[in-house]
Amino acid sequence: MTDTPAIDTSTASLSFSNASGNAVSNGRLLRTSGGQYVMEVDNGGGNYQYYNAAVSATSDGTSNALSIVVTSASSINSFSAVNSVTGTSYITLDPANVDVRYTDVDGNSSNDVLKLDADGNYYMDVPNGNLDKTATFVRSDSSGNLMLKTLQGVGDVQIYFQAALSSVTDASTNFTTLRVAETGSEIRLKHPDDPLATLDRAIGQIDSQRTRLGAVANRLLSAQTLQGNATAAIAASRSRIEDADYATEVSSLSRQQILQQASSALLAQANQLPQQVLKLLNA
Repeated sequence: MTDTPAIDTSTASLSFSNASGNAVSNGRLLRTSGGQYVMEVDNGGGNYQYYNAAVSATSDGTSNALSIVVTSASSINSFSAVNSVTGTSYITLDPANVDVRYTDVDGNSSNDVLKLDADGNYYMDVPNGNLDKTATFVRSDSSGNLMLKTLQGVGDVQIYFQAALSSVTDASTNFTTLRVAETGSEIRLKHPDDPLATLDRAIGQIDSQRTRLGAVANRLLSAQTLQGNATAAIAASRSRIEDADYATEVSSLSRQQILQQASSALLAQANQLPQQVLKLLNA
């Protein structure tokens, strides 16, 4: 939206600067019969100097400011007083101070839809089921009325609606609520303005989905690897436990066998003692 309404110079805040950027305190804004803006400077004693000037306007929603800057020192003989300023301006919105609320033709409303793309252009991102709907302002070639150009997801069907606008600004917080609504019957156009851009968006969406699926697959593979490692660790632990129990049993068996052999040897020695005593007596 670049149409700028007339700004009353009697209520706006005016600042004057010379060609070097220094402030001028005794300047006055004029305009020639050809529409060129001129700065009048009183050098004292009724000696007025006139300079070609450029005018820029800024607004915070509640007050207007005009900056008049000298562009050359040419003398102007034909001019008239300026009561208002019209023309084209560029509007920069601060999303922190603006809430754009969007209402579609079915009456569905969405809040805070204002977004900024990579090129620095504003657009409206409207949730619409599984596909996001984007909308931008355009001018009708036939009537010049403001319209909404909408696009569902990355499809190639553009739908146009007439736009209804209203805004409310809280002067205490300087916060503006802008309401945008689709009105009238839709106008469908099959062919996009830029087919390559549409194709790029579709490819980008596919790449994004593949990236998300790849990330999920990697997480599942990692979980599978961890589960395999845990199974191997459990098997190794079980093997160590079983080996430890077998060694204990073998050690116990060996001890019992040694004790049995020692007992047998002692019993054999005890059985030989009476025979040795008898041999001594007989001798």
